[in-house]
Amino acid sequence: MPRGVNMYDEGRIQQRNYGLSDNVQIVSPGFLTDGLRYLMDIGNSFCYPGSGTIVYDVSGYNINRGSFNDSPTYSLLGGGSLVFGGSGTTDYVSVPDSQWLATEATILVWLYRDGAQLGTAGLLFYSSSLAGLNFFGTTNNLGYHWNAGQFTYNSGLQPPSLAWSMGAVSVYPDRAVFTLCQASGTTTATNTATHAAVTLNGLRVGHTIGTASRYFKGNIAIAAVYDHALSPDEITQNFNATRARFNI
Repeated sequence: MPRGVNMYDEGRIQQRNYGLSDNVQIVSPGFLTDGLRYLMDIGNSFCYPGSGTIVYDVSGYNINRGSFNDSPTYSLLGGGSLVFGGSGTTDYVSVPDSQWLATEATILVWLYRDGAQLGTAGLLFYSSSLAGLNFFGTTNNLGYHWNAGQFTYNSGLQPPSLAWSMGAVSVYPDRAVFTLCQASGTTTATNTATHAAVTLNGLRVGHTIGTASRYFKGNIAIAAVYDHALSPDEITQNFNATRARFNI
């Protein structure tokens, strides 16, 4: 059976095998799919076969494909992940045709942070809208942007270095809730602020926008976007559905 795919996915695998690459959804059992707008899962061979520069969306939403900028590399770490070189490179994945109007959203990433991050390094970010999940300055803590604002908020949640964790931000009209899941447990932080609806576009994995210091250094295995705000319990459900492949 293909890498990263389980017995529950056989019908969807046949769809892809017959050339119907659009509207194909292949996820781990227990991973939430309601409102899933984008899913990059490098451990799934139907998302990324282990070579080449094209990454397919397997959310079923039909964004279709993303492409490498510069030279992210493939690693078996985490059951399959992309390695981003950080500052001094221009490594990221660009996902075109990703525009949508968001009144709420959840942005979620399985990441392996490789040491200190320079600048406001991006994890999963809509560069045209200045909205997404990133690190707060050089603190190595999770932060975010929303409609070119909220970048001054420091969640205080720090993904471990050289270990896997899952970070997420759920954006509501009146608050943003961060969730960090790792081997030691789950922690949350909340920024109470107004978040106006924004048209999200220009999705990038591994980069915000601007200077070279805004490139992520480390591995990303899973990157997901939802069209509504997931609760910390729902994010923890996604963590539990996928943690075994990260040996957590």
